[in-house]
Amino acid sequence: MSLENNVYVVFNDGKRDFYKAKSFGKTVNVFDSGYDNQYRNTDVMVEHIKEKLEYYMDEDYILIVGEPLLCALVINVAIELSESKRVRMLRWDKFLMNYHPVEVDFSCVKQTQKDFGI
Repeated sequence: MSLENNVYVVFNDGKRDFYKAKSFGKTVNVFDSGYDNQYRNTDVMVEHIKEKLEYYMDEDYILIVGEPLLCALVINVAIELSESKRVRMLRWDKFLMNYHPVEVDFSCVKQTQKDFGI
């Protein structure tokens, strides 16, 4: 495994160019254009994400792009895999036309279990 950081692109439909994200590390597509709602079961989605993030480390980045549900699930898996419970993400600045890193500390977030009657 390379010591270079990974940039996990949540969804790459092939219509965008993420070359500027490559300055933060090697891009890895979590979901690509083959994703067509074939994953209707969130458990299947999460298993797919865990496979893609198999080598996730605290120094890596998540590039939030695509369907909000997929983005939320990828962030959740990254939190689970993170030793520090900190997740680094890349945020697009449309004025400067570049990505900026943002780190979010989820260690202070308390998890509660609610019954939504589903």
